[in-house]
Parts: sequence; C-alpha cells; structure tokens
Amino acid sequence: MVISPPEQPTARVKQLKEAFLSLTPEMCCERAVIYTEVYQQNESLPPILKRAKALRRTLEEMTIFIQDGEVIVGHPASRPRSAEVFPEVNIEFMKEIDLFETREYNRLKVPPHVKSTLLKLAPYWQGKCPHDYLEKRRSDSLRRGFSIFLFTFLNE
Repeated sequence: MVISPPEQPTARVKQLKEAFLSLTPEMCCERAVIYTEVYQQNESLPPILKRAKALRRTLEEMTIFIQDGEVIVGHPASRPRSAEVFPEVNIEFMKEIDLFETREYNRLKVPPHVKSTLLKLAPYWQGKCPHDYLEKRRSDSLRRGFSIFLFTFLNE
C-alpha cells in the first residue's frame, strides 16, 4: 500500500510553523561554553579526543527542549530558533557581532549575556581554528584577493 502525503500541511504542522516563525532568531552560547571548557581542560590531548569529550559533555549538559506537537525532536541550541556557535571551527564572526541584529538578511538577536560570554571565550580560540590555520597558509596574492572581495567564503 502506498501512502500519499497530504496536499496541504496538517493543522499540527501549520501550528508548529506559526510558533517557529513567531520567535525571534537568537544566538546561543551554551555549546560554545562547553566546548571551550573541555578544550581548555584537555589541552594535551589530540584534537579528535578533545572533540569526542566535548561532544559527550554537550550531549550530557546541553539544555533540552521539546515543543508541543513535535514528532521529531532535537536541536543543537538551547532554545527554539536559536543559532549555536562553533568556536572550534571559526571565531572570526566576533568581529561583526554588533552587526548581527541590524544586518539586512538573517538578523540574529545577540542577548547581552551571550555577547559578554563570547567576548570572554574568543581570545582562547584565536589562532586555534581551522580558519586561522588556512589563513596562515594563504599566499600574499590570495590574501589580497580576499581583502578586495575577489574571492569570498560564505562565512568570511
């Protein structure tokens, strides 16, 4: 027997969508705090073990929420419609953190406690991210190309 999907979203799906869209997108620093603490406590371990320990602690300690009507649950941030931070990948976004709430697209509220927390964490990650590793290895001509936007990465 073949089951066809409904032509229109169900009432439950419509309600979930309305609830989701009614929320203001917000930055969450909970994951960033956990990863920073684990990396600081395990400096001598290889990167793969630091990542494993950080993931484990995140899964053990991260705030969990399940909204009414959800059938599939789970989110990498501590609240609905929030953006998590991956400091172990790139911390360069901190240069523009004050612009997130006013930028033309994908505005993101950055609560004061999140901003102050991330400002405290950022120095630890400077020079330790893949972005920094790649930046050190770029040739001068490639670096110039990025500076005049001849080349761009979506996250730069």
